[in-house]
Amino acid sequence: MAPEEIVNTFRYHSPTPDAVTEFEDIRKLMTATVLDISTRLPRSRERSTFITLMQQAQMMANAAIAIHGLPGNDGKDV
Repeated sequence: MAPEEIVNTFRYHSPTPDAVTEFEDIRKLMTATVLDISTRLPRSRERSTFITLMQQAQMMANAAIAIHGLPGNDGKDV
């Protein structure tokens, strides 16, 4: 990553109403997915790790939108 990309990644990105809607949709989808799959898994370290990784995946999805904008937004901040 170039220095300016690092600075952009770590700066605050104020969300637009459209981004907030996407964050909420992602949260609903991820929650439903984790609830469904976790009930199929035995209580274990692996199940806990699965839940943690899904939480991280949700955060990365939200970060992608916050940093790079919504698809079709030409990479502009949301």
